[in-house]
Amino acid sequence: MPHTSIRPPRVGGSGTADAKRRARDRGRRARRPPRRPGRPHADLFFAIAAILAFGGRSESIRAFRGDLSDERLRAIELRAVAFAGRLTILAAVIGMIVEIARGHSGAPFTWLGAIGGASYLDASVYGMRR
Repeated sequence: MPHTSIRPPRVGGSGTADAKRRARDRGRRARRPPRRPGRPHADLFFAIAAILAFGGRSESIRAFRGDLSDERLRAIELRAVAFAGRLTILAAVIGMIVEIARGHSGAPFTWLGAIGGASYLDASVYGMRR
């Protein structure tokens, strides 16, 4: 005979005590402090902020803070921004293709690609006129 979770009724008032115990246990579970899913992210944010604030003499950290501004660091930053922009646009295009292949509209990725393309064109026009 398979085991079932249905219990037979108790005799002699023990069913009332069992119901009270279950209600008390449910109350304990309900009073647990809520989980904080954003807490590790906040800890990581504050750790990075502390590293940047108290980085000291490290050239890389000083460059991230903006303390150093020579041509070499500006060229490094320009290449890094261009690389990040290209990867973002590539991710948007790949995401759109995958969504369309799955039968969805791909609209969020299309919008992201359109915003990236428009901002690239605007920056190019601004750079040429400057």
